[in-house]
Amino acid sequence: MGDITEGVLLNDEEADIVLMANILHGLVVAEGAEPALREANRILKPHGLLVVVDFKKISGPPGPRYSIRLSLKEAEAIVSPHGFETKEHFEVGPYHYAIVFRRKAADPKRF
Repeated sequence: MGDITEGVLLNDEEADIVLMANILHGLVVAEGAEPALREANRILKPHGLLVVVDFKKISGPPGPRYSIRLSLKEAEAIVSPHGFETKEHFEVGPYHYAIVFRRKAADPKRF
């Protein structure tokens, strides 16, 4: 489909769900979270879901070093200002969490 930081080949409000798995922490380190979240907002339908799966903020393998891992609260603080609200979060095995965000229907800063 494409690089979410550069744009994907979908029309505005075409997707029901966007999944970002094991990538948010890397986008933050590379300072690419804002373009990716803006693009997710653009392609999601009103009330569409953004699902973020990432490594828990715990030490040790597998995954990235502790210093770049994001806690649930940190991930929510990064995603929420881009037109998303937290719907739910849960553990995904011993090393990951998932946060389900809903795109706000009327967001004047969408694109």
